Amino acid sequence: MSIRQERLHMMDSDPYFADCIDEVVERIKEHEDYDPTPDYAGEPPITMAEMHNEAWKEHQILHS
Repeated sequence: MSIRQERLHMMDSDPYFADCIDEVVERIKEHEDYDPTPDYAGEPPITMAEMHNEAWKEHQILHS
């Protein structure tokens, strides 16, 4: 469609239509490149044992 628009005579072409075509192409490319993986995915910075130990220490401090 964009090639056809480029080939048209200046009097027959519509620059707004060409801009719309470019915008649609960009949106399609963004959709194709979309990665649904969240940024926080992966291993946590500390292990579960370390989390448990920290929570236990906090628990003891709060209840002492």
